[in-house]
Amino acid sequence: MAVTIRDIAKEAGVSRGTVDRVLHKRKGVNEEVAKRVQAIADEMGFTPNLAGKVLARRKQPLRIGCLLPSIGNPFFDDVIAGFRQAERELSDFGVILDIIQIKSFDLDVHLKELKHL
Repeated sequence: MAVTIRDIAKEAGVSRGTVDRVLHKRKGVNEEVAKRVQAIADEMGFTPNLAGKVLARRKQPLRIGCLLPSIGNPFFDDVIAGFRQAERELSDFGVILDIIQIKSFDLDVHLKELKHL
């Protein structure tokens, strides 16, 4: 799994904002702290996520909707857990995930819920 800014912040005992400033060579971080954070990032093998960079430049949040026929179908439990994990990982970039769960494969039900979404 890829190392995130959140992982580095936790290891370094600093905020995600501090890690972000260090990794992007911005001012406002004590030199010793910056060196420690950079060393931890290097140790952990941090590489910037290109998709994350693009998302970070967006001025408005990115809202993603998903309609799943998951009610009563345990197959989707892991799918939803994966979606939520991705949402947490991308939350710093303003990504929001709306999941609507239904218990039907009926086309009319799906169309109604998609309009609601």
